[in-house]
Formats: sequence, C-alpha cells, structure tokens
Amino acid sequence: MIVRTAALYFLYALVSVNCDNTKFPDYYWREYNGNIPHDAIPGGLDQEANPTYIGQVYLGKTGLLPATIKQGFNSALTSAGGKTIEAKQIENIKILCSSDQSKLKWVTTRCEDKRLFNGNCHVVNGGSEGGQIVHIGRTCHDSQIIIGRVFSFYEHWRGLWIPHNGGNTHFWPYEILTFDCNDV
Repeated sequence: MIVRTAALYFLYALVSVNCDNTKFPDYYWREYNGNIPHDAIPGGLDQEANPTYIGQVYLGKTGLLPATIKQGFNSALTSAGGKTIEAKQIENIKILCSSDQSKLKWVTTRCEDKRLFNGNCHVVNGGSEGGQIVHIGRTCHDSQIIIGRVFSFYEHWRGLWIPHNGGNTHFWPYEILTFDCNDV
C-alpha cells in the first residue's frame, strides 16, 4: 500500500510540473468557412492592394501546405509539384489566427542564413511536405505580396516557393514568419 501511494505521488509530481514558464505560441489554425475571422493574420496583398490571409491546405499525399486566402473566396491558393493549385474543398482549408498579432513578425532572410533555425527564434510551422516541415514565407512579386512555403532542407529545394502563372516560382531572399523572435 505504501509503495502504491508513493508511486501515485511520484506520478502526480511528474504530471503537475509548473508549466507557467513554458512559452506556448499564441497562434492557431481555425477551420476556414469562407469568412475571414476577426483574429485572422494578414500575410500579403493582392494586385488591388487588398489584404490576403495565411491559409493552410491539406492535399492528401502531397502534404499540408501554406496557402493564400483572399477575402470573399471559398478557396485557397498554393503550389506543389511544379503547379499552382486552387484548393476549393473548404473542409481542407484552415486560416492562421492569433489573439496577439504583435508577437508575429516577418523577418527578411536568405536560404543560406541559418540564424533563424538555431533555436533562439520560433519560426512558424506552416505544415509539411515530403515528410519535412515547411514554414510560412512571403515575397513581393508582380505588384503583390505573395505567401508561399519555405523549405529549409534539401539543398535543391531550399528557399521560398510561391504559386505563379500556373506553376511555382522560387526565391532565395524572402521574408519568413516568426513568433516572439527578438533575436534578429
């Protein structure tokens, strides 16, 4: 009985560790229903300078990819496999939101710059492709600020990839989305 009670206290101590000092990011993915939530995070601008929002699209075997959501549209735009993809199945689209957007910051970087991935800065995870994490990036192209996916692995694929003219385009300098990153 004493051993059992001691074991229970030990388990309770393990489970009840004070988590107040643990830093959990204050951003989250919501189901996208065709309406932009009040706490949605703007990520870019379309050709008419209207804000676009950071989406995430599930594409079956391809993965979970960052995407662009435009107000008034029931779809999201991304790219994969060398093609631009307009995801129209609303049940497969999420939108990035935060109750404290002041902690989110776009940081200018290049593919060879590894300082953001050294553990001192939280780079926002945008999904996964090919079993690897992809992050959320953006760049100015064709009078727009376009959201895309950032690969930090595989030398050949490193950088930002955005949907463009039915395919995708690669950028080495780009901005990457970070959370509560004051080290840069």
